[in-house]
Amino acid sequence: MTVPQPVFERRQYESKIRNRGTVTGEQYEHVVTSIRNSMEPRILDHLARFVLKKTAPDATDEDVGLAITRRCSSLQNSRISDMDQLFKDQLKMDLKIEDTEARVLKYFVLFDQIVEEHGLGGILGSGREDDACS
Repeated sequence: MTVPQPVFERRQYESKIRNRGTVTGEQYEHVVTSIRNSMEPRILDHLARFVLKKTAPDATDEDVGLAITRRCSSLQNSRISDMDQLFKDQLKMDLKIEDTEARVLKYFVLFDQIVEEHGLGGILGSGREDDACS
């Protein structure tokens, strides 16, 4: 089994920083960027809240790294045969959430997760709608 791309890239980055430290004398811990700080805050918030069931400040680098590795390892292949069926099966509004705003937000976060997990950003578009109109 191959190493998932995000895990591979992180290992490469850490290796480069360690090598840099041997040349410059810098301490690894002082120059390496944490996994948490390398993520978009929106994605970190969603990952912490909905996957780790924690607040973003309570999610450690180890928690985030394990969640990413777990998710990447669970993907079967990069080809989605039936997107309609995928969304029908996975995109559900949680009607148990009484707060309408929270319910809708969770629905959109779930949509974003499905798009990101299955690499559909290139197919469905990855920019904001108002950016496309300007």
